[in-house]
Order: sequence, then structure tokens, then C-alpha cells
Amino acid sequence: MAIFMSKKKDYYEVLGVAKQATQEEIKKSFREKAMKFHPDRNPTNREQAEKNFKEINEAYEILGDEVKRKNYDNYGSGNSSGGFTNSGSSGFGGFEDLHDIFKGFGSNSGFGGFEEFFGGGNKKQSDSRQKGDDLSYNMSITLEEACFGKKDQTISFSTLIECEPCNGYGSTDKKTSECKKCNGTGVLRTQKGFFIMEQACGNCKGSGNSINNPCKTCKGEGRMEGKKTVKTDIPPGVDNGVSIRISGKGEAGQRKAPSGDLYIKVSVKSHDLFKRIGELIVCDVPVSFTKAALGGTIQVPTIDGKMVDLDISPGTQPDSSFIMKGKGPTIINSGRRGDMKVNIKIEVPIHLDSEQKRLIKELDATLKPETTPQNNTFLNRIKRAFDNK
Repeated sequence: MAIFMSKKKDYYEVLGVAKQATQEEIKKSFREKAMKFHPDRNPTNREQAEKNFKEINEAYEILGDEVKRKNYDNYGSGNSSGGFTNSGSSGFGGFEDLHDIFKGFGSNSGFGGFEEFFGGGNKKQSDSRQKGDDLSYNMSITLEEACFGKKDQTISFSTLIECEPCNGYGSTDKKTSECKKCNGTGVLRTQKGFFIMEQACGNCKGSGNSINNPCKTCKGEGRMEGKKTVKTDIPPGVDNGVSIRISGKGEAGQRKAPSGDLYIKVSVKSHDLFKRIGELIVCDVPVSFTKAALGGTIQVPTIDGKMVDLDISPGTQPDSSFIMKGKGPTIINSGRRGDMKVNIKIEVPIHLDSEQKRLIKELDATLKPETTPQNNTFLNRIKRAFDNK
């Protein structure tokens, strides 16, 4: 009768190290492979990842221990008596080494804690009552309000508010008892293979406590549909698209859990006279061609609601601009004022009577080339262009 012996697993191959590898090299390779084959990092092939993870742990349990490694090299087993045996009933005999490796992983590593990963411990989970959602509110304001702010702006909106009959506790008598579904731990555990997964208990919302007499209005939630009124200040200098955050004024949380925040998104209405470009207020001002030619003082409106004097120089050309210092919007979070840009729009008169036409013709007849330099320059450019043909 032939006797068949099962082939010895090559634990060195499993860990990807040479037979002469040092303990540091073995531990380093195990760390890398443990991270690579962690089931949470292989959600699309979790079953195979679990097998690989179990196999590399089995290999490390033997090779990571000098005595077991020597027996393995000599007899093909980690046991001193020889023979082919399993590394342990759980397949995770090297818990101390696993803990040493996994304890350094934070929440950003993609791994849970060691006890959570293997389902160990009965530590009560932190209260996971649902925090209220953040809310967004669109507010339309005038350009003047955007420039100079507005005090005590009141807004109202529908949302989940704290339940009035139970004052947000979910129960009028506030009495609680240990949740029977999770035995007060706040978590429910389900096992898949050798992994134990945890999730917040839906019965007690992760608190570990059940309400004895749930409020009939909110059914134990501690919140109900209602209208919330919030008073706030619009800071001077806000512009289109700016969001103002008001902490704790959003949706109410479950049973005294924190409320969400309220974000007021500002939109600024268009203005008949002005437009805002960054730190500038811009205004187009029509000026008669005689005033532009002779120069003088014109009246200009400002965002403050006042009329101010602006001196323009003789011979002011179309689309000339003048800057009026400190007449613009408030610069947010600074208290200082921006500037105002005045664009000159020269108006050509229409509907002239015969006398006015005669006077303009007489004026035109007296004009010399240096009086209209732009026109004279343009005529010279035409002459040069035609002469070159």
C-alpha cells in the first residue's frame, strides 16, 4: 500500500523572502503583504483576499518564531515532534505580532483597529446619534447691502427642528434602559468567514440605550418638521457666490445630537447705475461733447447715494476713465473702501435746429489738424497705405 504525504507549504515563498532572510526582512515582508491582501483593500475580490491573508499569517506565525522556523526547516513543521499540522485552530496564532503591526495604522490607512478588525473586545461604541445635516439658503441682496452690509437680517425656512413636546430628548420622561438588541454595546456584529464586521445598532442609534416611552410626536427621534427662524448680519463687502456659515443653525440632530450648520449663499442683484468688479464700483457717465472739449466739473452719483463733483480735463476723449479714491465697495474683512471708476461716455447731440447746425459748421471750419490729432493721424495712415501700392 502506497502512502502519500501532503506537499509541504513553502512559507518562504508565501512571504516572498529567501531562506536566509533575517527576522527583520521576514517581518517587513509580512507587513507589506498584510496591507496588500487586507480584505478591506480588496472589496471586489474579498474572498480570495481573505484566503491570502490567512495564508501569509500562517507563514509568519512559523517563520517569525525562531524555534518554529528551525523545526520547519528541519522537519517541515513548526512543531518539535515533526509531522504536518495546522498552525493553530484559528489560523491566527501570531496575534501578538499582528497586533504589533496593525496597532500603528490610523483611520486614514484603510484599516480598522486590531480588536475591531478581528471582532475582539466588547467596548461600547461611541454614541452615533445622527448629527443634523448642514443646510444651504440662497439670499438675494442689493448691491448697496453687499457693499456696506446689513444688520439683523431675518430668514425663515422649513427643516427638522427640535421636537417641542419632548424638548428634543425623544421621550417626555427622559427614561432609558439598556438596549436589548445590542446588549448596551451600541453595535451589532455579523461574521463573514473569520472576519467580524461591526455597525451601529439601528435600534438605539449606537447609543446603547433604548427609550422606554418614545415621544408620540417624533417617535423617539427627538426632532420634527417645522419652521426655523434665524437672525444674522450680512457683513460689508460680500460678493456674488460668497457663503456665510452660521454654526449650529442647520437641521436639528437626533435626540440632542448637535445640529448642522447653515450656509447662506449670497447673490447680488443687478443695479441700474453701478456694477461691481472686484474692489471697484464702475459707473458709466454721459458727458456732452462741448463739456468734454472745454473741460469742467460734472456731477457723478456714488454707491453711497450721494452726488459728488468730478473735474474732467479739456479735450477729454471718448471712453476716458477717472478714478475716485475711496468711493467704492467696502473690502470684506478689512473695513477699508475700494475705489470708483468713472467711464466717460461722450454724447453727440441730435435733433439740432438750423442755428445750432450753422454754429457747428462754423466751428468745424476753424478746426486745425492739431485740434483733432486722432483724425489727422488716421488720414496720414491712409495716405501712407495708398502710396505704398
